[in-house]
Amino acid sequence: MNNLIRHSVALIFFVLLLSLSSLSTAPSARPASEEGSLVEVAPGLFAITEAGDNGNVAFLVTDEGVIVVDSGETPAAGRMILSRIRLKTDKPVQYIILTHYHGDHTWGLESFPESAVVIGQENLLRNMREITAEEMKGYPAFIEGLRKNIEKLKKEGSPDLKKEEERLAANLREYEPVKDARIVFPGITFDTKLTIHLGGQSVEVIYPGATHTSGSSVVLFPNQKSIHMGDMLFVGSHPYIDGRAGSNTANWLRFLKEVQGWDVEKVIPGHGPLSGKDAIQKQALYLEDLRKEVGAAIAKGLPLEETQKAVTMEAYKDLKWSNLLDPNICAVYYELTAEKNR
Repeated sequence: MNNLIRHSVALIFFVLLLSLSSLSTAPSARPASEEGSLVEVAPGLFAITEAGDNGNVAFLVTDEGVIVVDSGETPAAGRMILSRIRLKTDKPVQYIILTHYHGDHTWGLESFPESAVVIGQENLLRNMREITAEEMKGYPAFIEGLRKNIEKLKKEGSPDLKKEEERLAANLREYEPVKDARIVFPGITFDTKLTIHLGGQSVEVIYPGATHTSGSSVVLFPNQKSIHMGDMLFVGSHPYIDGRAGSNTANWLRFLKEVQGWDVEKVIPGHGPLSGKDAIQKQALYLEDLRKEVGAAIAKGLPLEETQKAVTMEAYKDLKWSNLLDPNICAVYYELTAEKNR
């Protein structure tokens, strides 16, 4: 995840850093290795974690081919993932499952063989068409707008000039690797659940309703007692709550509690290191505390701007990507206000 509401809220990039598909906002803290760690999660199941700004990838090697979960943030990242797969098998990639639409999980798709079947939840496809594709069309104009604003600030001698120049540089840096990328849409979509049978293995793709986005799924590997949580789980950082893409923290929280009861031992988060179910419990606690603090502010009649000042989430001050807290507060504020007004 390291790429999310960018041009509308002026936070730097969580779609180009966590997902170019939302052209949003998130901080960049690139690890030393852009290839991250290749970990054997269970026999035949591998994960590529903490690879630069890429969302975590998993792949299952079977007798008949490979099932991949997510594709990295750029075509170059997609090629890197394929090279890591080739370290473990020469069997073809048969399926690529997308956990959600954000660019750090989908922009590597064009580097995979065209014969591979891409799978995503129905709302994921809608998000890619209505958000990713539309914003990519508008991104050059956004860049030009930043440039014009910089010229204006220069003439005015504004103290905000340096900050705006840094913003432009960051956006250009993240946009360059994907500006010519081809958006690859899922060839197969599903509603609530899809099971893939390949080479004697079964993989379940489960959509619990809106959570992190309106189209986020988890991928369960029953034989390996493992699960890829996509961005329903962030380890070591604030999560991203994509209100614009239909997030629902109440249902997200409910589902996290449900997963804690599943027969799972190894947990692959969307971002962060390989974990256990304790990480799911911590994510649930974060969402509970955020909803509680925002709810208390709403009960006092505070407007959004005052709520963002009042909600500190002090217990989570050591998490990375603290600049996601404001958009998260915003998403939960509107969610709880809508619930209150029903």
